[in-house]
Amino acid sequence: MSFTLAHLSDPHLGPMPPARIAELLGKRAIGYANWKRRRHAIHRRDVLAQILADIHAQRPDHIAVTGDLVNVALPAEFTQARTWLEGVGSPQDVSLVPGNHDAYSRAAGGQFALSWADYMRGDGETAVRFPYLRRRGPFALIGLTTAVPSAPFMATGRIGHTQLAGLDEMLARVQSEQLCRVVLIHHPLRSARGRWSARLTDAAALVDVLKRHGVDLVLHGHDHRHATVWFEGPRGRFASIGVPSASASVGGHHQPAAYQLISVEREGDGGWSITRRVRGFGGNAEGILELKREILTGAPATDGKKDSPVLPQAQLDQMIISTAKDWKKTAFIIGKILHECEDRHVSITSEEIFSRILSLREGGSLESQGDLSNWRDSEVRLKT
Repeated sequence: MSFTLAHLSDPHLGPMPPARIAELLGKRAIGYANWKRRRHAIHRRDVLAQILADIHAQRPDHIAVTGDLVNVALPAEFTQARTWLEGVGSPQDVSLVPGNHDAYSRAAGGQFALSWADYMRGDGETAVRFPYLRRRGPFALIGLTTAVPSAPFMATGRIGHTQLAGLDEMLARVQSEQLCRVVLIHHPLRSARGRWSARLTDAAALVDVLKRHGVDLVLHGHDHRHATVWFEGPRGRFASIGVPSASASVGGHHQPAAYQLISVEREGDGGWSITRRVRGFGGNAEGILELKREILTGAPATDGKKDSPVLPQAQLDQMIISTAKDWKKTAFIIGKILHECEDRHVSITSEEIFSRILSLREGGSLESQGDLSNWRDSEVRLKT
């Protein structure tokens, strides 16, 4: 009998509550202005409500949320987020880790650990401590925090020596329990190119711990995009998988809202059969669809390398050109290449693909019609 874990991330709950001038000092003022100027149109509560309704309709056994519930960590945002969390499910049925926006400034003072404590408390614990361990069905859910205040225009995260040491001990301890080990974290283990200011600063140290002990899956958010990166563990490869923001609107440069369902069953050899289903908006406003279904267990290396390779520029250009032999929506080309790269376990972002489309057009290889900044309504093709 399978057990299903739903995973969503980065709801960025709106609307932004009113703020006093004293609450908008430093970085908060920049983030607040950015929300009012453009982010409120990207992160929509009605989109999030549809995603959550679809999750509940799938009847998962447990739900994981990997951070960024709030935007600039105003006190009133934490109260609003607590109400939303209770609508997702009970603390027994929902596991949460915080994101960088949940610790947006030093003024937040670790408020997430107070407001959402029972969603982040490990089994048998009376206080919030990271890493935490929650056993749910066949899963050992291991929660990490990367949420630390950062400078303006930075979105970095950090694990820290204490948490790494705790994770090292925890993974050794659960090794004998024959559970499917799933790590919940906000920042990805490998940042996309161009995301230096939003990276996990001690990612290399974390990856070393995970490779040494081995895990079955890592689930993250932060980059607001579909992402799958494979790493080599002591007994085979494991995937680190990210999803877009659960409140992201359809259209524009960002990927629309989606979430994933992870179902596991015990195999005859004692391993795990892991099925992943991705559900969300498929580039239009017609409703939520199943976007992808795949088996994660035993995925082979594609090129002899231990970790996911990066796509060479010449190969990316060829993929774009072969897809755009006749008029194609910009969003279609980007989505098609993203899925092809994911299937090959190659690291790429939608922004990198779009950047090459622009370069190929400027270089005369492609022609376009419509405003290319609107991926959904613009089209490109091979120049004739």
